[in-house]
Amino acid sequence: MTDNELLGLADQLLTERSVTLDAVWPHAAAVLTRQALELSLRQYWFVREKGMLSASTASQLSGLRLDLARHEVGDLRIAWNGLSRALHVSGYNHPPSVEELARWATAVRSLATHHKP
Repeated sequence: MTDNELLGLADQLLTERSVTLDAVWPHAAAVLTRQALELSLRQYWFVREKGMLSASTASQLSGLRLDLARHEVGDLRIAWNGLSRALHVSGYNHPPSVEELARWATAVRSLATHHKP
């Protein structure tokens, strides 16, 4: 599955929520969006610097500063942090909102569509 396909499925969860998925759709959308982010990063670094593939996600995001605008890297960091928090479910955390998930997906889509060779 491609990063854009993963984002499409996440978008579908945001726009077509069903009663059967009522309790899990935010978590499912966050999982799909984070997978898309991780896949986009792998594709990005595979083309530009294969040595970065073994680096942590935080390091890979920091390395983007060389090629991407500051606000794009900042948006991707915010997305990564928010998605990571969303995936650590506990009784005290509220699921992310539709707006948060959509904003994070937009940041990931930017990397997935505008920064491939």
